[in-house]
Amino acid sequence: MNGRTHGSRTTYGISPVVALVLLIFAVMPIHASAATDPRLHGHLYGVSAVSATDAWAVGESLGHTLIEHWDGNAWRVVASPNVGSSNSLSGVSALSATQAWAVGTHYDTTAGHYHTLIEHWNGTAWSVVESPNVGAGDSSLASVSAVSPSNVWAVGSSYDTSHHTLIEHWNGTAWSVVASPNVGSSDSLNGVSAVSGSNVWAVGSYGDTNTDTYRTLVEHWNGTAWRVVASANATDPNDFSYLEGVSAASATDVWAVGYYQEPSTDRHALIEHWNGTAWSVEPSPSGLGALFGVSAVSATDAWAVGVSDPSSTLIEHWNGTAWSVVTSPNVGRDSLAGVSAVSGTAAWAVGSDLFGTLIERWNGSAWRIDDDVTAPTVSMPLYKLVQPFRLLGSSPPTIAATIVWSGTDPDDAIASYHVQEQVNGGAWKRLALSSSTATNVDVRLAIGSTYSFRVRATDSNGNTGRWSRGPTDTVFGQQETAATYAGTWQRDGLSGAWGGSVEHTSAAGAAASYTFAGDHVAWIGTVGPSYGSADVYIDGTLWKTVDCHASTTTTREVLLRFGWDSVGTHTIKIVSLATAGHPRIDVDGFVYLG
Repeated sequence: MNGRTHGSRTTYGISPVVALVLLIFAVMPIHASAATDPRLHGHLYGVSAVSATDAWAVGESLGHTLIEHWDGNAWRVVASPNVGSSNSLSGVSALSATQAWAVGTHYDTTAGHYHTLIEHWNGTAWSVVESPNVGAGDSSLASVSAVSPSNVWAVGSSYDTSHHTLIEHWNGTAWSVVASPNVGSSDSLNGVSAVSGSNVWAVGSYGDTNTDTYRTLVEHWNGTAWRVVASANATDPNDFSYLEGVSAASATDVWAVGYYQEPSTDRHALIEHWNGTAWSVEPSPSGLGALFGVSAVSATDAWAVGVSDPSSTLIEHWNGTAWSVVTSPNVGRDSLAGVSAVSGTAAWAVGSDLFGTLIERWNGSAWRIDDDVTAPTVSMPLYKLVQPFRLLGSSPPTIAATIVWSGTDPDDAIASYHVQEQVNGGAWKRLALSSSTATNVDVRLAIGSTYSFRVRATDSNGNTGRWSRGPTDTVFGQQETAATYAGTWQRDGLSGAWGGSVEHTSAAGAAASYTFAGDHVAWIGTVGPSYGSADVYIDGTLWKTVDCHASTTTTREVLLRFGWDSVGTHTIKIVSLATAGHPRIDVDGFVYLG
């Protein structure tokens, strides 16, 4: 991957060889809100930021171009054209809100070869701009760097019997091929960075026929012609050395990154620096891995990104003295291909992970995942009968309940939940939440009706997950006559009671039992100055002591509620403790879900 800088604007692209390597991150089954989202199957190879609120990322998804835009709040896919088949964009360079270029390749089905692909953003839409090819074989572009609207450079390679460097230039009217030197066999350019109209750098590699290895290749434009500039390589002459990205902070401060590969196939990061006179290797602190993109903001602030073998993100930072590895997040099988920094508090790195595209953002203190393509998941919503709310109404009575759930998202924050209720198999209706991220909602359930609830979540990047549906339960209600009583009990009328009457006792040890088949139960009774305490047993085990004493009398209170994970046969037993001075206990009935 390569990087180019024009002022503070850095762009990156990936070489055809590296693109093929990155495609080993094959599409795998994943869960998300929309299977048609191209990011789920995509790879990003280049990124270019104009400001903290305007950045572009490019790549491919299932043989189609993929372009995303950052508006300061979120990354969104922007429509981009395709030509022929097997379209892919490798590099992007943005000058302003109305000027951006993207380059790559496509398969020309008529010619039977891969040809260059260049697209332009005019502030409204992306369009294909005609670009030349070399010879009758393949031609591809890996990187682009814009100096001005009438001065843009793109680099890559062409192939007939071997690879040759390919450099193209935009003069404000048309793209044309500019002569570029070749050193050995299999020459290719992977990155370009323009300092000015007379100072442009391009990097890549070539096959050294004398040593049968690959060597770094650096070329420079002086305003008149491109020429090869001596560059450094790994110290072991048997190692293969490659440069993938370049970024210039100034005429005397240019960085190039890549990797060198030992005969044993282990890769190590390679960093080189131009001081205005010569290129030299700078130590990289990383272990096994490779660097594909670089972005230099100033002499004391530069970023390099890639992969730490075998498959995790690698980010390094230059502070003016040394390079150091900076912690970066991973999702799974991660690789970063390009980076663009506009300030000390705004930088983006792009690539791919197990789920598709990967974008990470630097906020001045840490890197975090910024391009979330994974939809959030929600646990099954569950009922929770509420106390001390009352049983209300009569046609039919209703009981208070709370629906509870939780949500998770591996990449980003959940922005909102969407909850729906279904009654008696009818249409789903949305429920209002106390806040967009509330994880519970209060409802009232009518005795005799059947309910089901479902919840889904949307994260801050707009990914919406699947519905998570809870159990379907019917609300049953039985008045005091349904219980079995032991000891001294009396049935009397009571104003406000459910059905107008209750069973009551003031005797110690008097018990009321009720057996049912369900997964939730509530005891309905009365509280007041003359009421005392009772022990409540669930399936023969003392669960708690309920105090029914209160300053004022209130009927149809939910005195206790209990729940299980699944429907079963259970028994609730209420035993009076005959509290001194206020011994009364009422049984008005029971409500259960099943």
